[in-house]
Amino acid sequence: MRHIEKKSPPDFYEEYCRTNLVIDYNGISDETRQRLRQFLVEEQEYLCCYCEKEITSHNKRSNIEHVKPKSLCHASQTDYKNMLASCIVNDSCTQAKKDWFDEELFIHPLMPNCSEYFIFLANGEISSKETSGNETIKRLGLNTPHLKASRSQSIETYLELLQDEILDWSNLKLDNTPHKTAIYQVLKNLNDDHTN
Repeated sequence: MRHIEKKSPPDFYEEYCRTNLVIDYNGISDETRQRLRQFLVEEQEYLCCYCEKEITSHNKRSNIEHVKPKSLCHASQTDYKNMLASCIVNDSCTQAKKDWFDEELFIHPLMPNCSEYFIFLANGEISSKETSGNETIKRLGLNTPHLKASRSQSIETYLELLQDEILDWSNLKLDNTPHKTAIYQVLKNLNDDHTN
């Protein structure tokens, strides 16, 4: 998980809400939701807000996630700053989170330091030294077998490129690479160990 710095709401969304007097999420048309999902996916570099798997704006691959759930926080239903794009997988991310929200325990991508709560291992596992981090991992299903395998494969690819000297650690660019936070953290730890 990495910090997602929200941009300003897209003009089309603000105009739609203003002209249609939208007061809750159900009042947003399907067409506007699709455009909004596309905007969110692009804002997040085509990566799920929680697990960092690659996503698209197609409605079978992603959805609009509300950090503060619609059912618990009516006032935030249409707030663009509360919306992210998440993958749709039965046992992880938005599907696992459902309506969970705990101000004290939920580590989420809108927190500037969210990645500091998590420890990534080369085998794809994610853990935390903090109760809040571990609760978030559990509630979002971030250690499901498919996510661990996906992270591990991404990490392994970059390890091989570094070992074969195809990549140089000093100019490593992971812009929209799936699991970029995990890759960066594992490779940085290995580099730190190697230089010490």
